[in-house]
Amino acid sequence: SRYLEKILRLVCDTQPESYETLLAIQGVGPKTVRALALVGEVIYGAEPSYEDPARYSFAHGGKDGTPYPVDRDTYDKTIAILKKAVRHARFSPYEKDRAIERLTGCNV
Repeated sequence: SRYLEKILRLVCDTQPESYETLLAIQGVGPKTVRALALVGEVIYGAEPSYEDPARYSFAHGGKDGTPYPVDRDTYDKTIAILKKAVRHARFSPYEKDRAIERLTGCNV
């Protein structure tokens, strides 16, 4: 979204040196921090933690409104971006097909 892009530009320009400084930036809230954490894992190839898989289930909200209602537009855009990244990744055709299948199965 344009709002998230605006906030991310502000964060980039500010160059916060600590988590506290990041949170002090006006407009940075739970959704921004969640988005940064999850996308950071994908972009930087960080090992995902399977100890708390529930955190992914609430990245875009919950069907029951917990912790907040699903933001369907953001959810769909995130899946589209991840599919595009997979298509351009240096994976074998088999790995690409499997990843796209998993992403296609992400229905709200």
